[in-house]
Amino acid sequence: MDTCEKTPRKRLKKRYKLLIWLIADVIFAGVILALLLYKPPGYEPVDTNAQAAEGPRQVSSYLTYLYSQMHNNAQKSESFEIEVLEDGINQAIASANWPQRSDGIVFAQPKAEFDEKGITVTGTANVEGIDLVVTLHGLLQLLEDGKLNVHIQTVKIGAMNITLLAKYLAKNMYRERFGMMYVESTDPRVLIAASLMDDKPFDPVFEVNDRGVRLTRATMDQDLVRLKFDPIPWPPTPDP
Repeated sequence: MDTCEKTPRKRLKKRYKLLIWLIADVIFAGVILALLLYKPPGYEPVDTNAQAAEGPRQVSSYLTYLYSQMHNNAQKSESFEIEVLEDGINQAIASANWPQRSDGIVFAQPKAEFDEKGITVTGTANVEGIDLVVTLHGLLQLLEDGKLNVHIQTVKIGAMNITLLAKYLAKNMYRERFGMMYVESTDPRVLIAASLMDDKPFDPVFEVNDRGVRLTRATMDQDLVRLKFDPIPWPPTPDP
């Protein structure tokens, strides 16, 4: 009789535990969903349908302006400063073809914001009809040895931090597209990619129409970034 009485109790206890776990799973899933669907205050998503209707964009006039500033100042063989404006960078971003698609995900035009704390880029990724807000925050860091690091502090979907996962996926995409990871290169695009994905600092030396310049200061301010360049011999003298 005792055994018969204990069996229903054990079954009830197991069902009770199962119910607790189911409730916990539902709560956990709800929290994850809430974090993923979170939208930062003030964020206004871009209409991807309207972007598609606009058709191809022209090359950014702001990037052309920045290049001309670099070219003209480099010819003087003296130190100079360039101000990179938030509005200008957003104009350059807007000049690309949006929306963009990758593996079934539709990316709407992102928006960049500059302030004293760094650079924030926010955009929308549409996955199976659901809009997720992706936010990236980074810094330009000039180290004591003069090298530059383009450091990604955080990558978030909604309010969920996915920084490590995002860097891992970015490296895989880079490897698939170019067939290799970083090699010894002076191409600024390769150097910046290595810095972004692996926190790999590089020597910020650039060629501007057979003239050499080195980035010696980078300061963040509200709505702009100030970059200071010093002239250097070109080609640079290799280290002994």
